[in-house]
Amino acid sequence: MPILYGGRDQGLLVDVAAHVGTLLAVMAYFREETFRIVRGCLLLLAGRWREPDSGLAILLVIGTVPAVIAGGALWALGLAEVFRSVEAIAASTILFAVVLYWADRYGASEKRFAQLARRHALWIGLAQVLAFLPGASRSGVAITAGRALGFDRETAARFAFLLAIPTIAAAGTLGGIELARSGAAWLQWSAVVVSVLAFFAALAALWALMRFLRCWSLLPFVIYRLILGAGLLIYSWV
Repeated sequence: MPILYGGRDQGLLVDVAAHVGTLLAVMAYFREETFRIVRGCLLLLAGRWREPDSGLAILLVIGTVPAVIAGGALWALGLAEVFRSVEAIAASTILFAVVLYWADRYGASEKRFAQLARRHALWIGLAQVLAFLPGASRSGVAITAGRALGFDRETAARFAFLLAIPTIAAAGTLGGIELARSGAAWLQWSAVVVSVLAFFAALAALWALMRFLRCWSLLPFVIYRLILGAGLLIYSWV
């Protein structure tokens, strides 16, 4: 967007602020699951590992660890913004559109949320690492992995969004520290505005998406990504 309207790139910190807004929307929309996750974490701390809510918390921990390790390594090495070129975003957008189509078209749909196991959480978590490539979409990659593992669309989306809670919370914490250290009032104000707008946009999008997935395939998102990727490539070449 900054390139299209002639402004400067908003930077990674503002991107993180947008994700924090979506995180709050996810927690509001999936408030029952969020309560279970919090309760599960408390049960784990109390040593009660066999409770159902403890199991859900464990699944999220397993699915989150790969992204935390990869994200921390990129941040520490100063490589977090290496791939933020238009060409790289376009290529990633198109590539993951093809992968999403394959997973949704040929993936089975016999598994439900209650059948999520630790091995599934690990595979989805490993796939989520690819979302550090700009244009890949964290939720899109996680949904793709869920569909490839044989979960129905609603379950794949539900777990993908729940995985956002610890992952984006970790990124938001790092981003908040960087914002505080920056001392730039304009950047801090921008982050607040972006977070608020992202919250309401994400809440509306979640409401629409979860209803959409009960009746339709993911093909419209594949087409959207192909058109967007092609448009970005044409723009960069021209």
